[in-house]
Amino acid sequence: MAKLKSFEKIIPDELVLATDHYFAHADLKQSRQALREFQEKQPAVAEFATSLGKELSEEGRNLLVYLSMVLWKIFDSAAKGAFPSLQMKELEKMFEEIENFFLQMKHVSEEEMLTRFQEKFPIQQPFVYQYLFQKLLKPDSTSAWPENELLVLFMALSSLLAVFSRKFEELPDSAGENLTNRTEKDLE
Repeated sequence: MAKLKSFEKIIPDELVLATDHYFAHADLKQSRQALREFQEKQPAVAEFATSLGKELSEEGRNLLVYLSMVLWKIFDSAAKGAFPSLQMKELEKMFEEIENFFLQMKHVSEEEMLTRFQEKFPIQQPFVYQYLFQKLLKPDSTSAWPENELLVLFMALSSLLAVFSRKFEELPDSAGENLTNRTEKDLE
């Protein structure tokens, strides 16, 4: 069976927003269950987010773990509950690539850096990317993220999104079918 072309496996905005709505309105029992399921099905992702979270404030740590869980749920829902467990080595490798990129771009303007970043790490899931970085750049707190914390969050979420996207592309055709018909009920 042939793989779907990349543009045919783009996770729609409706699924991203349904996932966000599900978590935003989950009660304590649902939230705990979702966190347990996340830790069981994606232990490397949970560990990756937790370990990088040590460099962050409590609010930054919580946001990174939360968005990691939401990110997994978006991709898992798009894959009809059959998304494979990621490995720590692939997450660490991607994070290292992104970290090295930023180290090389130290003396480049922010605009040029973002342009080069998009060239080196093309966005494969635009609606998921948009969601993640809207959450990142509009924190619920009244103050903006400190620059070093924003960079760690950006690199961690970019790493996760890149690896999740690559794995999603590798799934059989049936995993990406009928993406626009998924609703919040599919998340439960």
